[in-house]
Amino acid sequence: MLSVRRLSVGSGEISLFVEILTPRISSLNQNDRPRKQSKLLLSAALIASSSAFFSSTRAEEDHDHDHDHDHDDHEPCQCIAGLSIECTTATTTTQAALDYLEEHSECKTEANSAECKSNYYVMQAHHDHCPHDKVPHEVEHELHEFEAFYEDCDIKRQYDSDLSSCPALASCSNALTTDKEIVTEMEDNTCNTDCSSNACKTRYQKMLMYHDTCAEDQMPTNLEQGVHTYEEKCESHLCNTASAVFTLDTSVCSPAPSVIASSSKFVLGLAGFAAYFLM
Repeated sequence: MLSVRRLSVGSGEISLFVEILTPRISSLNQNDRPRKQSKLLLSAALIASSSAFFSSTRAEEDHDHDHDHDHDDHEPCQCIAGLSIECTTATTTTQAALDYLEEHSECKTEANSAECKSNYYVMQAHHDHCPHDKVPHEVEHELHEFEAFYEDCDIKRQYDSDLSSCPALASCSNALTTDKEIVTEMEDNTCNTDCSSNACKTRYQKMLMYHDTCAEDQMPTNLEQGVHTYEEKCESHLCNTASAVFTLDTSVCSPAPSVIASSSKFVLGLAGFAAYFLM
């Protein structure tokens, strides 16, 4: 009886396959032996090519998976299934989302439902992405009542023709060096109580630029959170971090790795080769 003691995709399958089936060749008569030897060699070659393909595919998938999550604590909003982000209809969609959240008490708890999450994302994504005149004032205010119960998705603010451009950054690396205390400086200037001073304006606009234009691993965690902490009080200092209207990048939405599916195909292939040889 044919038995397989182990299966780890790679060159080991070839030697194992040959090790198991070679004794069968020795027991064959002289007429059958050349034909069976040819089948064995063909099967081994096909397994080798399948193994190489699987290994490279698995490595590529693992690399992509690691790349997607190394510095990404929040899922991009445009990657959330079922979430449509459209600023022209945000007034209606965000109000309907808020109405749902307020009508269902579980939505204001950590035990919120999938439907609660879906409606929260509608409200949060449009609030963070669209010009403020596209989102009802009630939504802008009430959003902060729900934030503690949800994990925000990540989205960049759309260009707003009514705003001026934010001052350019010298370098994203400064967020971890010369500007690493910027959030503390906002606190020292009581910007969350009164953001009207030039000190608050300068620092908040710089925080916006870091948040919207730099990679997440280039800035401290408190800076990313600080943008949302001060956005309500510092709303009058909003500025454009984008130079023009842009389309949300959906190429960052990678599918889940399919290693299991690939492995299953390989195992089926190996079984098929064995059956072919034993015919």
